[in-house]
Amino acid sequence: MNSRISRKVKLRCIELINNGNSVTDIAKLFDLSRKTIYKWLNRYQELGIEGLEDHSTRPQNSPGALSDHVIQQIISLRVKEKIGPARIALRLGLTHSSVYRTLCRQGLQYLQPKKPRKKPQRYEKTYPGELLHLDTKTLVPLRRGYPKEHQFAILDDYSREAFCRIYPAATTRAATDFLYLALEYYNYPVKAVLTDNAFCFSMRYAAHASRLTLFAQTCRDLGIRHYLLRPYHPETNGKVERFFRTIDDECYNRIRLRNSLHRSQVLDAFVQHYNFRRPHLSLKGLTPVQRRINYFNSVTDVLE
Repeated sequence: MNSRISRKVKLRCIELINNGNSVTDIAKLFDLSRKTIYKWLNRYQELGIEGLEDHSTRPQNSPGALSDHVIQQIISLRVKEKIGPARIALRLGLTHSSVYRTLCRQGLQYLQPKKPRKKPQRYEKTYPGELLHLDTKTLVPLRRGYPKEHQFAILDDYSREAFCRIYPAATTRAATDFLYLALEYYNYPVKAVLTDNAFCFSMRYAAHASRLTLFAQTCRDLGIRHYLLRPYHPETNGKVERFFRTIDDECYNRIRLRNSLHRSQVLDAFVQHYNFRRPHLSLKGLTPVQRRINYFNSVTDVLE
């Protein structure tokens, strides 16, 4: 039973004793020790109801406790000289642990208080095609000496419906070819696409920043807005990053891949499973294709 027992229970035990019940029976009834009940009884007889209040278990005397003067010295050294607990302990002839505990109690364990991390603002678009997330990932060579390959993935923000292809290089021509294939797959209007600042997508951080890559030109010509991530903010494109991790966990890490062709075939089969059969937790158990179909069905119903 919880060591913090209410005064009501204690009074009930005293009342039962006064009514002639044995301490042993009361101890069994409340799952207590006889010693505890006798302690309550003695306190009640000496102090009345006030004797049944919880008493602090903190010792009255603490021989090892630091004096107020020493605590102030620790605080002063920490604040003025910006030194750590080990050096403070040497200066004052104390143990490192006692100095550190004192600093923790005073909220001074960090020389520069840690700033709380900002939670990424989660968002979700309101219809398929409003925003597509596109990214690339360098794949580990399947055998020593094999060339690296690059996996392109695109994900619809609203439905999470995905499309993937593997290319031998992450060039702007490969990115453009992949964009055309993705638009053919989705087969509905796409308003915008979001990418990082890789050279296959953008010249934003190249020597000639004003030039457009073939990918950027294609987006412009197709009337698709091309959004770029802010530097050092990968969480903005977190949906496709999480999709890459899902591919690794649920596909690549479960199958022994023989060669590049086999890897491409395995990827295609998994993406098909992901879109059509795998329930998505962020979609309340719907598959991406189900969510896309539900949206267009609802729009059709409204128009009719």
